[in-house]
Amino acid sequence: RITSSFDASGAGAYITSNWERNDTAGFAKIGTGLTESSGTFTFPVTGIYQITAVLHTVNGSNTNRYTQCRIYTTQNNSGYTVQANAAGEIGHQNGQNMVRSTAIFDCTDTSTHKFRIWQYTYDSNTAIVGDSNQNNSYIVVIRLGDT
Repeated sequence: RITSSFDASGAGAYITSNWERNDTAGFAKIGTGLTESSGTFTFPVTGIYQITAVLHTVNGSNTNRYTQCRIYTTQNNSGYTVQANAAGEIGHQNGQNMVRSTAIFDCTDTSTHKFRIWQYTYDSNTAIVGDSNQNNSYIVVIRLGDT
């Protein structure tokens, strides 16, 4: 999950900081889980994965805004491709929105097959909501089976 809110201000960018693994009581994972460095996520073992990214956004202005959430993947640890894209509108000041994007990805090599989360908000005064105590903006990755 993203640990603190930030102003997205009309720029599209990978989310490269403030990621943490859920540490709320009751959370559990199987195996070692993903690793993350500067917003690039690495799978622990090969397999077919479902990746879901959720961005909670708040509109700080009195005009319409929208948010995009994309999942980018690479198979060569270099060039990234959009696997999934979702967008949602926030219609009024202090309005909130949840944008969710989901992709299925076949990781055949953990050293080259990775993913990143990208956000875009239309214009300024829009924040991506983060919190170190609960999931507001977050990812969920589930290994579905062998590749």
